[in-house]
Amino acid sequence: MNGDVRKVKAFAVSLVAIVLLCTATSARADLIITVQEDSGTTFTIVSVSGSPTSNLLGAGSKDTAHYSVVVDSGFSSQDPSGTFSELLSSALRIRRLPGETSLTHVLHIVVTGTKYTAPITPPDILVASSIGGAIVKGSAGNSLIFHSIVGGTDVGPQTPSITTMGAYLDAKTLTLTSLSAPFTISETFDITLRSLGDELGYSSQTSLTSVVSVPEASSTLLLAVGLMASCILLRCLKGKEGEATVS
Repeated sequence: MNGDVRKVKAFAVSLVAIVLLCTATSARADLIITVQEDSGTTFTIVSVSGSPTSNLLGAGSKDTAHYSVVVDSGFSSQDPSGTFSELLSSALRIRRLPGETSLTHVLHIVVTGTKYTAPITPPDILVASSIGGAIVKGSAGNSLIFHSIVGGTDVGPQTPSITTMGAYLDAKTLTLTSLSAPFTISETFDITLRSLGDELGYSSQTSLTSVVSVPEASSTLLLAVGLMASCILLRCLKGKEGEATVS
């Protein structure tokens, strides 16, 4: 009887340990999207675990006090070749909700992908950062500040105009000479919509590509001359060997 009780207790302890392990694993997310208004509560609307080599994807929506964020999605990917990685995100709709408009309220969105292992330097890496979309309704004073951050290096602020209806786009590139694995790619958005009903959507991309160096023309010419000289020398040596054999 006591033996059976000990077995049950042992099984229960093991079960608790498994549950705790699974909980700890699921809590360690590798694709995360958070939403925050001003300096208020930060809400996590996407939390996906895994590796970018398995193409992580997630989406979520959230209303804050003055903003509605509809279907904000993220995609984290790393090519098997080890020469290309990217972090993508998009929002179907971000709209200013009813309420007082005398004060400026800033919507902060952060998209983060972790566990990237490639590409790394050397060779150098070209980082391409772009933010674009459509403005359904705009007004004076609206603003969007976008940052792509790779391994702690900021590509720099991108500030497309979002004051009038229409399309917008801002793209930048940066060459990294130092990046080691593992690293994180993040995108941050600071969005201000001043008037009731102001609305936009966005799509963003941060991509990393290994830069394959191409030999300069002079280097190629020197290599060709060297190969020709080697061939001529080899032929001369063979000719001398033939003469020695005949004599």
